[in-house]
Amino acid sequence: SDYFAKNFAKNMKRLRKQRGLTQQQFADRVGIHRITVTRMEGAKHQPFIGDAKRYARALGSSLDEMCIEFTLPSP
Repeated sequence: SDYFAKNFAKNMKRLRKQRGLTQQQFADRVGIHRITVTRMEGAKHQPFIGDAKRYARALGSSLDEMCIEFTLPSP
């Protein structure tokens, strides 16, 4: 669904950056092409559920966390 794709995309990008990984480094870590990371982070590609779990684990997260809407608390 669009909700899943958008939240997964935002959280994937946020977690990847928090861990100091470039798109290429993350792609190499999980064995995919960098363009696939770009497309996922732009919500233009939805991974299969098994792959999504693997990507979440590679970022030290869970699929549940990757799919929720994440908002920063207001200052």
